[in-house]
Amino acid sequence: MNKTELNEEISSQLFETIFYDSPIAIELYDVDGKLIEVNKTCIDLFGVLDTLELKGFELFKDPNIPLEEITKLKHGKTIRYKSDFDFEKVKNYKLYKTSKSGTINLDIMITPLSLESKGLIKYYLVQIQDITNQTQIESELRKLNEDLELRIRERTQDLVKSEEEIKLNEERLITLLKLSELQNISRKEFIAFSLEECVRLTKSEVGYFDFISDDQKYIHIYAFSKKVLEKCKVEQNFHYPVEEAGIWADCFRLRKPVVHNDYPNAPNKKGMPDGHIHLKRHMSVPVFDGEKIVAIIGVGNKEEPYIETDVKQLMIFMDNMWRILKQKQSEIKLKYSESKYRRAYKQVNFYKDLFSHEIGNIIQAINGLSESYKYCNNDYDNIAKVDDLIERIQKNTNNAIELINKVRKLSHLEEIKIVSLEDVDVSKILHDAIKYVRNRFKDKIVVLRVEIAIESNIIRANELLVDVFENILHNAVKFNNNSKIEIIVKISKIIINDKKWIMIQFIDNGIGILDSQKKIIFKKKFKDLKEGKVTGFGLTLVKKIIEKYRGKIWIEDRVKGDYSMGSKFVILLPVLN
Repeated sequence: MNKTELNEEISSQLFETIFYDSPIAIELYDVDGKLIEVNKTCIDLFGVLDTLELKGFELFKDPNIPLEEITKLKHGKTIRYKSDFDFEKVKNYKLYKTSKSGTINLDIMITPLSLESKGLIKYYLVQIQDITNQTQIESELRKLNEDLELRIRERTQDLVKSEEEIKLNEERLITLLKLSELQNISRKEFIAFSLEECVRLTKSEVGYFDFISDDQKYIHIYAFSKKVLEKCKVEQNFHYPVEEAGIWADCFRLRKPVVHNDYPNAPNKKGMPDGHIHLKRHMSVPVFDGEKIVAIIGVGNKEEPYIETDVKQLMIFMDNMWRILKQKQSEIKLKYSESKYRRAYKQVNFYKDLFSHEIGNIIQAINGLSESYKYCNNDYDNIAKVDDLIERIQKNTNNAIELINKVRKLSHLEEIKIVSLEDVDVSKILHDAIKYVRNRFKDKIVVLRVEIAIESNIIRANELLVDVFENILHNAVKFNNNSKIEIIVKISKIIINDKKWIMIQFIDNGIGILDSQKKIIFKKKFKDLKEGKVTGFGLTLVKKIIEKYRGKIWIEDRVKGDYSMGSKFVILLPVLN
């Protein structure tokens, strides 16, 4: 045996050993793809019951080999692929009898074997490994990895949501702190500020705040966010029936938060106030005071859908906002009550001082006159003197009655409201005041002229206007040392800063008022002026009445620069539109 034959013999033996003893399933096919031989591992792998049935089995007709792989084989290329081997196909095609069923996962490598000298394909060597367990393990590992990645993503999302919620909580607390620190702000301004914060915290575009009537039948359209006011034409401060309101009021009906993330296509839509802006998303919550719903707040048009966090944030914010608002309103009422009682206390002291001085003087005068009357009463020669004493007693009594009336009017002046005023003809009131003064001072020569330069002199006032005119005219006569008292009253219209006024001027030739007294005479209390010639009580009443009419009053010299030539009282009252 030569060396070549020896090598072939050794190679043949080695091949057979590997072929039959290999733990890998091996098949050998001829050049035409017909099965020549299989090892025991292969028979066991495929559950072959009768090896004779394998004779004539054709490699290129194996339904489990992809067609594109067969093409590669015929061109002399080694192929390797993984396949799910289906035993049902073997049975359906009646390829051979098998004890196996179901599907197994295979790793297959097919190598064309050729002659070295000519390069022609002579055999096809097929090596097959069962990787079913490995595939299952890999599948399970892959699933575990996917589950782990999913849990990591979910956890990451939860962390992001938690961070966002923490941030929102911080922003909400900061805003609530700002609300609690707001000072000297009206309820309207407080709610407007809160509404803008609700829009911001929920990342919305628009918002509204409405009160619910006490009978729970009407929605008071109260406040809109700034962007709504830019685009919306809905009138504020009007009442909208609940039964006519659309789903935007469902939070009131259902007594819980309501979300519409597709508002245009939401069912059961009803009415909406005319001129309202377009809504694509909407969320609203009721505001409770105990068990009663007192208001509703809504936000809308967030870029993304509203979620539970948005609902939670809005509910918590509004609960706290309403609590702060109630607290502030209570504080305002308390301050108002304190101020009211403080004013009342000061007024009591003022009236006490007033009576202790003025009434004391009157009583003292009456008492002195009474003593004189006792001595003269039986003296028939002094009948004229007795009549004079009686007249003086009556005069002091009338002064006391007049003083009491003034105190009563002054004490009730704070209760006068602008809405209680009515249309008043200034000239008619002036005529009544002039009549009173003429009757009061019959013993004096009073020349009183009225100049009216306007056709209509209607203003908003009440019956107290006559007290103003009477007081000024009374002082013009009383504090005048001339034998002939002259008073001119001028009524005209003027415009100051585009506002129309009726101007009434009382010009007299009396003793006048010092410049140092002109600015403070309306402010001083009675006790500050009791030593002077002019009592400040009447002018205090005059100023308070004029201010109630939203008017103005001041004093000038009749002759500029010389107070002793007389006074000019100037009153401005708003023209009735």
